[in-house]
Amino acid sequence: MTNSAQSTTFNYFVGSGLVLTDTTKSTADLVPLQLGIFNSKNYKALANQTSSKVVPEIIIAMGSPNEEKISWTNAAMSFKSVPIRADKLIAWRKSTPKKALNHKVAIGWDGTSDCKTITATCDEAYTLFLQIEGSPATRFFGAKPLTETFVVQTGCCDDCVSGCSADVESVVDNFVGQINKHPRISPFVKAEKLVSYTAAPTATTVAYESYTLTIADEGGIQELAAIQATYPNAVITRTERNGILSTYTLVQIGSASAPADYSNQSNVVISNCSDCPSGYALVEKTYKYKVQKQDAGTSTNLTTIQSGYSDSGAYRLSYVNGESTYVVTNITGTAPSAVTAGDIVTYIGYNAPYCNLETATTVAWEESDAYYKTVRELCLVLGDDVCDDVSGTSQLAAITSFYASNSSVVSGSVAQSDNGTCANTYTIEQVSDNLMKEGCTTDIAVFSNLDPFKNSYWTVCCDEVSTAGTVDKIGIVLTGAYVDTKFGTCSFKYDDFVELDLPRIIVRQGDFVELENKCSTRWAVTELQAPVYPTGVGTNVKKEYIDIMSTKGQRWSDDPRWREIYGYNYDFIKAGKFYKHFYLEFESLDKFFTSTGYGGNDFKQTVVFAFEEETDTTNFEKLLESWISSSRPDLIDSDPQDNLYR
Repeated sequence: MTNSAQSTTFNYFVGSGLVLTDTTKSTADLVPLQLGIFNSKNYKALANQTSSKVVPEIIIAMGSPNEEKISWTNAAMSFKSVPIRADKLIAWRKSTPKKALNHKVAIGWDGTSDCKTITATCDEAYTLFLQIEGSPATRFFGAKPLTETFVVQTGCCDDCVSGCSADVESVVDNFVGQINKHPRISPFVKAEKLVSYTAAPTATTVAYESYTLTIADEGGIQELAAIQATYPNAVITRTERNGILSTYTLVQIGSASAPADYSNQSNVVISNCSDCPSGYALVEKTYKYKVQKQDAGTSTNLTTIQSGYSDSGAYRLSYVNGESTYVVTNITGTAPSAVTAGDIVTYIGYNAPYCNLETATTVAWEESDAYYKTVRELCLVLGDDVCDDVSGTSQLAAITSFYASNSSVVSGSVAQSDNGTCANTYTIEQVSDNLMKEGCTTDIAVFSNLDPFKNSYWTVCCDEVSTAGTVDKIGIVLTGAYVDTKFGTCSFKYDDFVELDLPRIIVRQGDFVELENKCSTRWAVTELQAPVYPTGVGTNVKKEYIDIMSTKGQRWSDDPRWREIYGYNYDFIKAGKFYKHFYLEFESLDKFFTSTGYGGNDFKQTVVFAFEEETDTTNFEKLLESWISSSRPDLIDSDPQDNLYR
């Protein structure tokens, strides 16, 4: 029996997938993040298929990721569980992480139902009332839900009876544009158009193509700048950072040739790297020691130090009052013995391992996604400014030159469309600001105002070549779009807030004024995707690990320098990764209630194991489950359960 229904966690192992099964080895032989199960009597490793009838009591241990900087901390000693008896097992559970899925609703047509669509009549005001609930919004705007009203007024009715149809697509486009431009709503919701045509619209478009490049580098602003400088006519962004690998995305016009392969010749050093990519050589971690010695401070003395301490790179730090201070290094981490009586040797730190470029290599860009931008035609009417240039040739040349470097203007599109009396009409083609992608929903093209020419402004041509389509069914899709701020490893703080909630969208319709028709038609609202909340989030794994390790004397500090001084390593837990979990629950006998042996109270204890989602845990599962199943085969269940740790 137990004295508590609540299980306590004293061990939180974040493993690498490595497992020790050599029965000649003990816990002292574990490498960092390697797991093993051991006979609690002699601390020898168990092999697969070890029966609990042979070894009824085990401990579970993992190699420490820490460094032995200060001897009394025992930081590098393996982490161990309490003894676990086979006849005291309660549960063995597994869980897989869940990725967040945003809330998604459709107004009008939902992509499938023919009876749902948005309709509009002329000379009417249509209102959408959006309410955003959930922590992402309330954190910024207080306890009350974030609300906003959007209104679209349709055009007048000309030469038709009351109730004639309005341009419903322009109504939808207007709503989509308002929502996506709204300063408070747009950070939490993205609006898109969902439409089916009986006759497709025609519009001029320009194709764009994206490419990705994944290379090993430092991941800093200098590396991004180096790539951007190599491809000055393209837009480069860093879209992912995983370990020492950075992924960059390049977007360019589709008619351009594929970008040339990138040479990594500028990425000479990759810091804190022990597994070097091709073309790089590992410079091992070196430990630094201060040697204080009474000598004359000559070059001969330095040579003696270099020889005596087996470090050709040793150097003199200072010489004061007949005493020299030298810095020597080694790769063992064991302090060198004093070569001469009176030498004082003190550990002062280490140089982290790094990868040094020996042979530059080239990496090809990989074709990724296809995009497009919409083109609109603009017109400008100008009076003749040169008396003998009634044809407008001079002015056309000036306009062409003025917009030659404008990236929003289609190259070679400036033209003269009409030669009138004392005035001429000029046309130009402009591409939309936003990249759009073919899919089930459609983004709305966004255009900026084109810079005026001689204080004269361009307007959309009245005979613009794009033609509207004939709408069959149409709707608006609203998707939660909040992205929380993410911080890197170096700036991680234990008390950082981790957002696990998602925006929830509520849609209402109608006017907030007195209506003559109280039963006016409402557009259908359909939930396309309920919000799915994330579990197994790396940031919370890191915080749980810190919590448990603090009970064992490994105190966390937000200052990375203090963590380095003590040798505590937390960087192997990646905040941006997702982790799968395993839970072993058992009854543990409390030895501390009595002064002699066993005889205290039983209580529930859980050992938690976490691995990066992609890690192969087959060997770990085989090892532990073979021992569990020999006593409690009923506990082995391959079905993942809900993750207790978010």
